[in-house]
Order: sequence, then structure tokens, then C-alpha cells
Amino acid sequence: MKITTRAFTALLLISVAAFADAGGSHEAGGSHEAGHRNSHGTPGIRIVQPWVRAVPSSGGNTGAYMQIGNPGETPDRLLAARVPGVRAVELHTHEMDGEMARMRRIPEIVIPPGEIVELAPRGLHVMLMGVERALHEGDTVKMILLFEHAGEIEITAPVHPITGAPGQGHRRDHQHRSN
Repeated sequence: MKITTRAFTALLLISVAAFADAGGSHEAGGSHEAGHRNSHGTPGIRIVQPWVRAVPSSGGNTGAYMQIGNPGETPDRLLAARVPGVRAVELHTHEMDGEMARMRRIPEIVIPPGEIVELAPRGLHVMLMGVERALHEGDTVKMILLFEHAGEIEITAPVHPITGAPGQGHRRDHQHRSN
């Protein structure tokens, strides 16, 4: 989806305001920014509404999700992420292989100028593999995202239930298998 810089700015402000009561905010240098809670970034890249899916036990895998906005005039690329207490971190996407959705490691996520890229379940995401401790709803996860131009951006992402993204209940448009 391509949007104008003005539309991007409006969407970013609406997103930040809508989720202002959900958590803290840090600029790349670590300072608190009143009015931009649950939003992180540098002047060129904004990270909005980051979250991590809960992991019931240590050693498990999970995903980190967020919206990455680029109000600048040049593209940037998310190249990698680091997460303390996690064995490996990779950038992933989902692809359809016939009727089966499969995750695939990718080398980067391009953030075009004037656009917001959504990292979400069943799509682009940051894969956390070998989490050293269980992550429960209400916990937080510190992450460092590495961008080609914006450099390192440290974020704190709240942990949300396995059943869905923030603000979503359990989806009922699928079936569960009984064992």
C-alpha cells in the first residue's frame, strides 16, 4: 500500500493516540517522549504498537510484530534484530505452498518512504527462536532493531496472549483439531 507523507503522518498520529495508554515510549537514544507512548524510533523510522506473542515454556519460539513507518523520503531496510535471552532471531515471511502456509527466512524487510509496513501474524514478522524463559501476558521484551540507515532502535514490546494481537479476541474463523 502506498500512501502520501501527509496521510502517513495522520495515520501515525492516530495510531499513537489510539494506543497511548498501552505502554512506554523510547526514542533511539532512550529518552521518554510524552504523547507518543507505544511508539519508538528515530526521525526517519517509527515503530508503532510492537508486541510479542506469549510463549508458555522456555525453549519455545514466538513472533514479534509491529508497524514500521517511514515518513522520510528514502527507503530504509530492517536488516536484523537482537533480543537478549533468545538463541536466534530471524526476519520471516509466510508463503503459500499449495494449501499450506510456510514460514521462510528473508534477508531484509524494505520500508519504503511514506509508507507503513505491518509485521503481523501470518505475514512479515521477527521470529524469536529458543526463548530462554516463558513469556506471559504482561511481560515485556527488549529488542534492538537494526536498520540500514536509521541504525539501531531499541524498543520494548509487551507480551500478549497466544490467541491474538492486541485488541483482538480469539479468532473464530478457523477450526481446532481435537486429539
